[in-house]
Amino acid sequence: MQIAVTPDPQRWVIIPPFPPPGWAREEARHRSAHLGVTGPQWRSELESLLNELQAMERQGRFARLMHIDDVAHPPFVVDLSLEIAKDDGSKEARRATQRHLVSALLPEAELVRLRPGPDMVGFSGLLRVQRPHPGLVVLRLAGL
Repeated sequence: MQIAVTPDPQRWVIIPPFPPPGWAREEARHRSAHLGVTGPQWRSELESLLNELQAMERQGRFARLMHIDDVAHPPFVVDLSLEIAKDDGSKEARRATQRHLVSALLPEAELVRLRPGPDMVGFSGLLRVQRPHPGLVVLRLAGL
């Protein structure tokens, strides 16, 4: 089975773990032009943010993405990972696996049951004691 994730390049910036020299500056210049921002301060702040995100330690095998499609709204960052479910596939085993992933990645998170589509279920977890609020979503397709 092949799984491909293709984020919309107009809205998502993929943060490479080992970018070439000058990557953040070029990406900030490109995003500024795309969003119609001509001021150097916004571009400089975006470049600084991209450098910080690239330098932040990744706690596992994650793809780091930043959503930015409008200068009026702050960008948000997502670490994305695919995990192999090692359970028997029963309803209770699937739920236990999902709960375990949430507690392993974000202990003390408030769990909320999700059903974003007819063939997908999972949990979201949000930790409200910090700002910004770290959160996560664990989803599983039906039959997997």
